Amino acid sequence: MSLDHEFLLVAADEHTPTDYLRLIKHPSAILIDDDVLGSVADLLDSIPTLNPATGQSGHGLNLCGPTAIMVDGASIAEEVFRRCTDRLGLTSERLAFDRLADHCSKVADSGGAHFVLHLGI
Repeated sequence: MSLDHEFLLVAADEHTPTDYLRLIKHPSAILIDDDVLGSVADLLDSIPTLNPATGQSGHGLNLCGPTAIMVDGASIAEEVFRRCTDRLGLTSERLAFDRLADHCSKVADSGGAHFVLHLGI
């Protein structure tokens, strides 16, 4: 059984980052294996993020809990996730990171109407 991280594009008028418990195992989540995410962890530390559980801003993903990528970090996140695809040779993981980068692009263009929610293992 793999340990998967979940990533969702969320409309801010439907949910806030603190709603993360209601979004666990959402059917539209992008799933990325923990080992795969670990292989690109050095790239992820540059992404400005929000920890919905504590309300604190920071950088990188909370690998064992929730993380929100808001509009202020979305452009950097898109760039980082596109670089992840260059590092990965496996098709399914590349596709997942491409989709995730597309989600971040939507967040960056949304003016705050969307965010990406990451749910760690």
